[in-house]
Amino acid sequence: MEFEKKGRRRDTRGIYFAKRSIFDGDNSQRYVALEQRARMGRAKGNLVKELATLPWPAGVVFGVGGFFAIRFLLPVFFKGTLFAPVAASFATSMSWFPLVVGLIGAAMSWVGQEHRRKLLNAQQGLESIAALGWRHFEQLVGEAFRRQGYTVEETGLGGADGGIDLILRKGGRRVLVQCKQWRR
Repeated sequence: MEFEKKGRRRDTRGIYFAKRSIFDGDNSQRYVALEQRARMGRAKGNLVKELATLPWPAGVVFGVGGFFAIRFLLPVFFKGTLFAPVAASFATSMSWFPLVVGLIGAAMSWVGQEHRRKLLNAQQGLESIAALGWRHFEQLVGEAFRRQGYTVEETGLGGADGGIDLILRKGGRRVLVQCKQWRR
């Protein structure tokens, strides 16, 4: 799909397009290498941000599951040992941590999901698409594919030309999407 940006001001003309690459069978090794490269740019070590990239129910399940596991299973595991009082104290004080992290991640995921939904619904034509910045255009393309039944993974490289922007999955098929914006 190709979108032309129409404008009369200087330096505001550009072209937007999403380039799709479909990988099956023979191309699977090349796909794995490209997918690994796409994931390398992600920030690591921030659990809330990782949960925010998942559907919001995953954050709720993580939080509630973590709460019950620490609060009730940890003391049972150490029952009758020397560490039982320490485990009980830890379970009482720290069981809230995964619940809070999970709920914050779920809230961030839901807000992002609503933002992407509204972004796609607000588009009236090529002019409104052309007015978008590159990041919003990537989100718009991702939401359009979600509505077509694809599972969309946003690689989140954060650069204007970071390579693979979206990884799509549907029916055993993997599709890599690279979104571009050029200014003239």
